[in-house]
Amino acid sequence: MRHPVKTSFIYILLLGLLFSAQLQGQRGPRYFLRAPDVLPGTLPEMRTPDFWTDRGENPDKVIIPLSRIREMNEAYRERLNDLNALEHGLGEEIERQLRSWTGLVTLPPDLENLSGEEQVAAIREMVHSQIEFLKKREHGNLLAISYSEAEIGQMEAEMAFDRIGINEGIRHGLTVKDCRIRIIPTLRPEYVSVGDNSRSRWDMFNLDILPVSTPVKILHTSATGGYMLVISDRGYGWIRSEELALAEKKHVEECIPAEAFIVCTGEKVPFYSGRDCRYVSGWMRMGDRLAFAQEGDRMQVVVPCRQMDGTLSMEKAWLRKDADVSEGFLPYTPRNVMDQACKLLDLVYDYSGAWYGRNHITILRDLFSCFGFELPGNGVLLQAYHYSGSISPEAGKEAQYQAMLSHPPFITIQVTRGHSQLLIGEYEGIPYVFDTHGYSYPGEDENEYFIRRSCIYTPEIPGYMLKGEMVFVELK
Repeated sequence: MRHPVKTSFIYILLLGLLFSAQLQGQRGPRYFLRAPDVLPGTLPEMRTPDFWTDRGENPDKVIIPLSRIREMNEAYRERLNDLNALEHGLGEEIERQLRSWTGLVTLPPDLENLSGEEQVAAIREMVHSQIEFLKKREHGNLLAISYSEAEIGQMEAEMAFDRIGINEGIRHGLTVKDCRIRIIPTLRPEYVSVGDNSRSRWDMFNLDILPVSTPVKILHTSATGGYMLVISDRGYGWIRSEELALAEKKHVEECIPAEAFIVCTGEKVPFYSGRDCRYVSGWMRMGDRLAFAQEGDRMQVVVPCRQMDGTLSMEKAWLRKDADVSEGFLPYTPRNVMDQACKLLDLVYDYSGAWYGRNHITILRDLFSCFGFELPGNGVLLQAYHYSGSISPEAGKEAQYQAMLSHPPFITIQVTRGHSQLLIGEYEGIPYVFDTHGYSYPGEDENEYFIRRSCIYTPEIPGYMLKGEMVFVELK
């Protein structure tokens, strides 16, 4: 005789499995469908540098010398000192961006020239804005589950707001690796800020990436000591303590390579602990710089390291013979720009940089860093770098395309609503761009195909690019 409870259990289990199978069928594909490498409307050869550089004249001619690039960097900093003087209402747009983007700065404030009380007040204002970001918005963890009040409280407590200014003062340091600068000091790996439980998984607790050997000012230490609040050219936020080495200001300045340096020209390049280049000691990302010294047939780099007591030590490491690096900045030529862009194709779109990836503007910042440009990591700020005109959507698509093609390729970045694209040329009267975005398109089979990576395409994705005011920035 069958046991009635056991029979009922088996019946319920079978019903559950049947329901689950039906539900899976209704949900469609298990994963989002990846758009093909060769996107609709493009050709396979468009993914090669020569396709674009051969369509122009003198692809190896230097566009402008390094001295002019440095002048442009300095002029940009000067422009940011007076936002009201910026053309085309850019000043107001930048001010709105600063209010909405916690941690973003135009230029880092000179806190060392303030009194002790003024320093404390400025640091409290920064941390207060981070606490507001944490408590006034909705956040989900790595599994897109909303946080409990206790978890939010733990993150706030780690900021140690009540201890700001206690026996600290402003200290100095160098990053010892490419590191994340965080809006919130998160001690647990699952503590991220996912916007919702649907398609996006970007961590909105992250602000940006700081390259290895970046000088920072240390403003405050978290409750556990696991994070330090710093300010740099890329904004203010929290860096893990083990990724930072402390030193006197003068020593930090001496360790920043000014003349003899190598630039990482690959997407990512390792350096090694020994001459035989067997064991990786660290990595450089495109645009990163390290001091170097040639030793025979091998190149050495000088890398900042953190000693056990937290202080700075400069150590030597080795690069392989075939390392994708340049001694000094690359010559600023159309061919070199396009070569660098193609090295960055098909990289995942990382909105906040929390995965050590890049978005639409940070990928261009890294690319043009290889030539000596110091571009901001924000598309709205970029418009002030070298404003070169704009066009309204009311002009119509044909006029918009004509306006795009009136600007030189490889050196023109077009920005709409903060989204940035690099113009690389035209084909059959249509402009094409190098872009990195998080969007998709409907296929002919009625499925949705997701790009969400760096690609070569027309300006029509994202859909809003032609629906807003487009600003042109020429890097010359």
